[in-house]
Amino acid sequence: MDLPSPRHRFSFHDAGGAAIADSMGGATLTVEQGSPAPGGRSPGLLFHPTDGARLVTTTATDALVPPWTIAVRVRREAHTRSATLLSSMDTALKLEQWDGTHAVGISRFGVRDLYFEYTTPVGDWVHLAFVGTPDETRLYADGALAGILQEPIRPALWWIGSSMGQDEFASMTLAELEVYDEALTEDQVAALHRAPAATTPEAPPAATTPEAPPAAMTPEAPPADLEAVIARAVEARLEALLPELVRRVAERLAFAAPAPGEPAGPTEPTEWADPEEPEEPEEPEEPEEPEEPEEPEEAQAPAEPPPRPPMPVIVGIHSIGVEPGEADEYVEIANRGSAPADLSGYRLLAAARDRSFVFPEGTALHEGEHLRVYTNLLDFDTGGFSFDSPEALWDNLGGDAAVLFDATGRRVAEYRLRRRGPAA
Repeated sequence: MDLPSPRHRFSFHDAGGAAIADSMGGATLTVEQGSPAPGGRSPGLLFHPTDGARLVTTTATDALVPPWTIAVRVRREAHTRSATLLSSMDTALKLEQWDGTHAVGISRFGVRDLYFEYTTPVGDWVHLAFVGTPDETRLYADGALAGILQEPIRPALWWIGSSMGQDEFASMTLAELEVYDEALTEDQVAALHRAPAATTPEAPPAATTPEAPPAAMTPEAPPADLEAVIARAVEARLEALLPELVRRVAERLAFAAPAPGEPAGPTEPTEWADPEEPEEPEEPEEPEEPEEPEEPEEAQAPAEPPPRPPMPVIVGIHSIGVEPGEADEYVEIANRGSAPADLSGYRLLAAARDRSFVFPEGTALHEGEHLRVYTNLLDFDTGGFSFDSPEALWDNLGGDAAVLFDATGRRVAEYRLRRRGPAA
């Protein structure tokens, strides 16, 4: 069966770099903290809050308007209270829905959390396909329909493996992620599940028995008449050199021969032949100076991933103060994007008390910077912002929510305090 081309396709097989390209050419995924799954040939990217991928973002930030399909090959590594597959400012697809259900689900932040009657097995690979239509969201597991929720959502791939990069971190290994701009049929989902995936782990090769090392060679015993052989070799060498030695000695010691008619024997001793002056050895040529090695060409730096848009997020709520009226409670906000975030006119809402703080004109938050908004305290080291509330804004037992709206009134971030039981 022919399948449509995906809008995005990310393969996490042997993922080790800080940036993973979309094979369809439309986006980039950035791993700010991560490691490949252990065990030789990596089947995917290991997500874990402490020793795996934690903050993973993409440039595919447009919300998907139904119809759409998002398919993943994933292995859940552990039971957690809540685990997010992917999220935006408004929605999330959950590997484990809040609160301790362990079931796959969908969330509309601040509206509702829903779950399917399906739970992924721990330690086993599964192919999940979420299919969104204008009326519902369907879930397929390994090509078979696993559930339907009468709730349409518009997901986006702002964060992978967490809710807004600050909560509900997944414990999973992700092999591949595909996004389609249409609702795949049940037959198409089944075909997608059956399609071979380069990222699906292969069985490790069987261990081979090492070959036995070759037996050490025993040196042959020398022949019994070795001395006789050596003597004959020396004798043969001397016989070969003897004529040349005699010739050289004769040239050095011979007297001049008598002229014809002269009596035999020398009347006067002839002079010794002057030995030839030995040639002076040529002076060695000056060694050529070694050529200086050419400067190696500078390696081209890998292409930097495209900048991420401003992403102001609520990092947390410090709900237990020690000052009178808990004036030192605070909400902390950070910019997860690489471009500066202009917070002029942004409104921070303490939802349970319906009290708001509006950021003044010119408030900017650069990449990685944090600021705090206190209940009734000014701390200029963290921005100098305060609700100026004479009473506490956050319930010490949790359950409250802080919501950040931009200058147009659009909600851009939300943080919910988890409900805690009363102290014993």
